[in-house]
Amino acid sequence: MLDLIQVDLSIPVTKELTACLSPEELAKARSFHFDHLQRRYLVAHAALRNVMSSYLTRSPSELSFVKNEWGKPSVPGGPHFSLSHSDDLAVIVVDLERETGIDLETGSLALTRDEMTYVLSPEELAERRERDLADADHLQLWVRKEAVLKSLGKGVAYDPSRLTVGFHSLDFNRWREVSTIDDGARYDFHLLDVRLGAMSCAVARRDEPLATGSIAFRSWSPESGAY
Repeated sequence: MLDLIQVDLSIPVTKELTACLSPEELAKARSFHFDHLQRRYLVAHAALRNVMSSYLTRSPSELSFVKNEWGKPSVPGGPHFSLSHSDDLAVIVVDLERETGIDLETGSLALTRDEMTYVLSPEELAERRERDLADADHLQLWVRKEAVLKSLGKGVAYDPSRLTVGFHSLDFNRWREVSTIDDGARYDFHLLDVRLGAMSCAVARRDEPLATGSIAFRSWSPESGAY
């Protein structure tokens, strides 16, 4: 089972909301020059702590996050998770069994065809030459790649042009097999487009797909303290 939790990042920031954050997280928020960027960071990370605490039966402020050498966070002894946000929306995916990754774009990210040239694999470049593709097609391909690379644990530190996910049509019910080679080892993933209104979203899972319908969609709110 995957839990996919949506978080509204436009909510007001209160002392009660941020009381669970670490000094490092608070300092990171202060490093943003714009108030709306600070707010989004604070709400997203407070929500993440609250969500993870529900799996670990520990208070949100007691959680310790560690990062691998490419910056992907994890909670020792906790389930696998991934966080993505775009504008005033964040999504958190939690997987009890497998490494996972998620990416979300609300549409404000503008990727030019020239920029995408450095993202596309040779197979995807050939596919683009053969098809009349819209901006939305490029954006969906981008979130698919990001989801897989987050599941790999490297994000965009891994050259995205080495990974092929394809411009296939949206399919919210079919997990697609994706693989890549890293440091001589083969890594297998399953990738699924996620239905979130008009937004582009995809989730990846290491090795094994789930049965259709096995994603639980929830929302987190500070008022209820639940998701």
